[in-house]
Amino acid sequence: MASIAKSALLVALFAIVYEFWISDLLFVTWGLNRVVKPIETFPYKCRRYQDKQLQGCGKLWLDEDGRMLYAVCGGRRVLAIYIDEQKKDGVFHIEELQTATVGGRSWDGSLDISSFTGEFHDDSTLRFWFVNHRLPVGPRGQSLDVRRVGKNVTIDAFEHTKRGKSMKHYMTVSRPEIYAPANIAYMGADCFVVNNDRSKSKLRRIFDGIRPGGNLVYYDGWDKKNGTSTPISVRSARALVRGRDDRMYVGSATDGKIRVYQLLQGDIYKQYHVMRLNMPIESLSLDNEGLIWAVARSRYDPKGRKSATAIYQIEKANVVRPRYFIRKMIEDAKGKMLAGASAVVHDVKNDRLFIGGTSKPTASISSDSNI
Repeated sequence: MASIAKSALLVALFAIVYEFWISDLLFVTWGLNRVVKPIETFPYKCRRYQDKQLQGCGKLWLDEDGRMLYAVCGGRRVLAIYIDEQKKDGVFHIEELQTATVGGRSWDGSLDISSFTGEFHDDSTLRFWFVNHRLPVGPRGQSLDVRRVGKNVTIDAFEHTKRGKSMKHYMTVSRPEIYAPANIAYMGADCFVVNNDRSKSKLRRIFDGIRPGGNLVYYDGWDKKNGTSTPISVRSARALVRGRDDRMYVGSATDGKIRVYQLLQGDIYKQYHVMRLNMPIESLSLDNEGLIWAVARSRYDPKGRKSATAIYQIEKANVVRPRYFIRKMIEDAKGKMLAGASAVVHDVKNDRLFIGGTSKPTASISSDSNI
């Protein structure tokens, strides 16, 4: 009887591990039996922009009305790309934004930006909200061992005058609740939400691959000392965007799902809906028409040589019950144009996509017309 009970326990344990880890690894991450289409099967024109300044531009944000694409490249450079001003060689006019003095003080911190978003402060001013993973320093400015003390994670906001060449430091937020932010969504009035993509405890982090360990943190800009944390059932919660319906859309790089969260009273989020893309989700963005765009991995390769990327469009139906239409817009089985893509934004006016990535420098910025 003891051996039968032991065998039953092992079978049950394997079933749990298979459901929560192995099946996702085989069919979502690796894409076992997944049909991946070549880019030629889609009726769009694609162009790769070759420019040294565009190397490693893995994060994008579009000011469509101002006709400006902002890109974070290599984590430390912020570029303003004039998308309606192309030079003779076809490459856009580009300005690298510099940090300027504020009230007689210069920005003395370093930038190592993992993600960002923007807001329209007024007709002529933008604010960028950066997730900044700068290296830790001691009280005398000395460098500390990042493996021992961890990164100095902050949220840093900068103001930028449209079509200017600099940005001024506006504010810095450092809270214990914001320990591993993957992305940020602006909520208005200096309020924002970040998604920590792992558990805070090192011990619990060991099991994050099997059980969800991330959370959403709501920072209240009116009360600078508050940060409310909401546990969420998402593993590897990299992607985050605020929808036009004010809900948070959180994409997983593990189980290929997009979970939708609704803000309740007390700054707590509750799961509202779940969508399935069934492939790792790298990023999400919102366009001027309220459509959500997703970058997903059709085929995963840790070295990036054989990875394949797909771009999805997600439209919410105007009905009471949650209903979404998910469309695969373009896919690149052989990585000719979209290899290593990690960000996408949609220019509604000219109906084209701009796509950025970090692992393939020559394919940092791509444009697909007639989407």
